Amino acid sequence: MLGQGIDRVVAERTTDADGRFSVTDIPVGTDYYVTATGLSREWYVPNNDKSFRLDGSGANNGLSFLARRPLSADLSATTYLDKKSYVADDPAQLVIS
Repeated sequence: MLGQGIDRVVAERTTDADGRFSVTDIPVGTDYYVTATGLSREWYVPNNDKSFRLDGSGANNGLSFLARRPLSADLSATTYLDKKSYVADDPAQLVIS
């Protein structure tokens, strides 16, 4: 989504097969922001809002977003105690793997 100011959507685009998109016919000399939206829950984009000033120089023709999978998608943990039961004052060992 390409926006301007507070909550003013200028354009919405869907990326192509290479993950690219373009927006044309927008005024030069204006501040804009780009936000990646519509991602599945399996992905997130850190630092999702990219602000820039469109000045006509072509300097802002390569904004990049890096989508990542959350660590919870790749990491898991199992825990268990070293015994099924304990008596008073028994030490317990918690194993995490």
